[in-house]
Amino acid sequence: MGNRSTADADGLLAGRGPAAGASAGASAGLAGQGAAALVGGVLLIGAVLAGNSLVCVSVATERALQTPTNSFIVSLAASLSWCCRSSSTPRSRVARGC
Repeated sequence: MGNRSTADADGLLAGRGPAAGASAGASAGLAGQGAAALVGGVLLIGAVLAGNSLVCVSVATERALQTPTNSFIVSLAASLSWCCRSSSTPRSRVARGC
């Protein structure tokens, strides 16, 4: 009835942890995953910035879209773009205020 021990070799955590990564070639797999995550992150940030910029430009240029409700949408898109841009910069640049 109780919790299983993390030292249980047959449990869900079997093969994970510091001792599991000692085999040869384990670090090469992590490097590939890191590169894939980097590419995916760059593509996601680009898509977010492009989509939010498109929302802001379309509301600014089309008179029919300039409603009070859409002003909240533009505000949300602008803040999300700023947060996305800020999260993609190195910490040293953010700390300096650049």
